Formats: sequence, C-alpha cells, structure tokens
Amino acid sequence: MKRLYCGGSFCFDITRSDYRKHAENDFRVRLLGSVERLLIRQSGTMVGNDVEYIGPFYVETEDVPYGLNDEIIVRNEMEMIESCTDAVFLLDDGCCPGTVAELILASQKGKDTAVFYINRGEGEETESRLHTPCWFPIIMSQKLNPNTRLFSCSDREDAIKILMEYVSLL
Repeated sequence: MKRLYCGGSFCFDITRSDYRKHAENDFRVRLLGSVERLLIRQSGTMVGNDVEYIGPFYVETEDVPYGLNDEIIVRNEMEMIESCTDAVFLLDDGCCPGTVAELILASQKGKDTAVFYINRGEGEETESRLHTPCWFPIIMSQKLNPNTRLFSCSDREDAIKILMEYVSLL
C-alpha cells in the first residue's frame, strides 16, 4: 500500500469567516472529498484503492483556535514525511518556505517524489530552464533524489488536474 504526503501551501486561513469556501479550492480537499477530512487528522484516509493519505492536515480549527504550537506541527509533519512512501508537492508560489523544507526532507529521505510547479514562461526566472520562483529547491530535490519527477504546469488548475491524475495512477 502507498502512503501519500501532499505538500503545498494551504489556500485558506481560519481567521477568515469564509474560510470553508476558500478551503474547497485546496487540492487536498479535492483529493480527500471534503473540507472536514482536511481539518481533522485521521488515520486510514484512503484516496485510492491502495493509496492512503497521511497528511498534512490543517491544524487550526474552530474548536482549537490556532491549533497546535509550531514545534508540534513541524515534528508531526516530519514524522508524516518519514512514514510516507510517496510525496507530491504543488509549488505555485515563490513564498512557500514550509513546502520547500518538506520537499527537501522528502528528497533527502529518498521518497518517491513528484513536484508540480507553475512554469511562468521564457521571460520569467531566466536563470533556470524551469521558469518558476521555486527553481532552486526543485533542482536541489532532483540532485538529492533520483526518484524526483517534475511536472511543468501552465497554472494552478492545470497543476491540480495533473496532480490528481498522477495520484490516481499510484
């Protein structure tokens, strides 16, 4: 059985009154089927015949404002990456330090890793053939781990579509 970790910035914030509406656009919610399944850590969350989603989960909820402390969150996510067999990362923004750290950890651990990034075109980020603000950690991931696969995407929706297809084939 595959154990899947899905890294990427959360596209919502609990402090907004309409956060559930925004959460519906998170690729993990689409994968899990509901906002509730992302807000509460659950074991055994199947997203395919032989694929278990193991994290991350959004830790700030209405019942536990601002969730757990930072040390616990980082430790939990490190443990999830350690126990996963496969890790996918959606890099759609240049400002994603948590996702970059998770990507490097998964790469260092030799996990089967897939990176879905937004290619901003020939005129952007010209120092890299990837043309994405996250080119440096993506290239480092490949250097650390030959099991890193890259998927160039035209925009966030394209990345989500390709990521969902990829997960369905695990």
